[in-house]
Amino acid sequence: MFTTRLLIENIIKFNQNILGIVDQDFSNYMNEVDYFAMGLRNDERFIKIIFIEGLTPENEQYIENRLIEMLSVRDDIEQLVLYIPEIDKSYTLFSAASQVVSEDIDVKFQKWYIKAANSWNYTYLEPSVMTIFDTGNKNQSDHNLFTLTKSFLNISNGRSLGILKITFNDNIFYRLSGGNISMNPNLMNIHSASDSSKEEMIILDDQNNPFFLSNTEHANTQNLASITSQIPKDSEQGSYQVVLNFRTYLAVYKISAIGNWKYIKLIPMETINTEVQGIGSTNLLMGLVIILLLNILIMIISKKITRPLENLTQQMKQAGSGNFKASITVTGNDEISLLADRFNDQRKIHNCHP
Repeated sequence: MFTTRLLIENIIKFNQNILGIVDQDFSNYMNEVDYFAMGLRNDERFIKIIFIEGLTPENEQYIENRLIEMLSVRDDIEQLVLYIPEIDKSYTLFSAASQVVSEDIDVKFQKWYIKAANSWNYTYLEPSVMTIFDTGNKNQSDHNLFTLTKSFLNISNGRSLGILKITFNDNIFYRLSGGNISMNPNLMNIHSASDSSKEEMIILDDQNNPFFLSNTEHANTQNLASITSQIPKDSEQGSYQVVLNFRTYLAVYKISAIGNWKYIKLIPMETINTEVQGIGSTNLLMGLVIILLLNILIMIISKKITRPLENLTQQMKQAGSGNFKASITVTGNDEISLLADRFNDQRKIHNCHP
């Protein structure tokens, strides 16, 4: 029981340190992509085209080149969509394609447009995992992480000049922390749903929307409710046990101080129990080895003590029979060697005075 408790405490402490690194890296990443999305808003030529000049062929070509340039400088973008509300026109570019597709379309009633246009910071984040709830296709979001939608406002009248929608893939996990510790799926033991022995990683926003699930089997309302219901509102970090799909996990969590992001690590209890059994077997083996070494040591010490005593006893028996010629040789400074010296002294005295 003590071994289990100590192991669990060490697991909790270790994973909370890991989640602290994840929190720092992910927060920095979100700030980075938000600043990246503002690149068009800070582009004077782009704003001049939208606000004053209009979409001449030359200006349209500039917009398309600008989107291609944005896509080329990053490896974590799957799709770019620029929508201009004033003329109901959109420009779309996929990472797998090199050509921008433009079309006349009205998206003012789509969720991503409404959310971005009405958000307090004119930004809307939608996790790709949420499409699982809408479509039931658990493979649809395998490589996409989230979509960031940014609305560029005309400050004078509050109307939107443009909406930029960027879909980011999961390359983030290989970039953060130099790809060595925090969110590298290989090193974090992130796995497929069929592997029940590995740890799992979950990232939720402040509304408990899943932004990342290493195991998409948990992408349902019941499991997410079970995961989040045990996290106290004012808690920054902690742990608890939760049962998901008839399997018990140790859940270690950390809540970000900025944005209230929730980072949760799920460790199967069966894995912990296996480690405890392994530690018990190791301790038993070490105990047997120690007992064996102690027995060998006792035998050596015993021989070192008993052999001089046997010699001394034998010589004293001979002396008792009248044989004072043989001397006793015992090395050392212990009581046995002192007794042997006294016996030899008495033997010499006896031989000198027969």
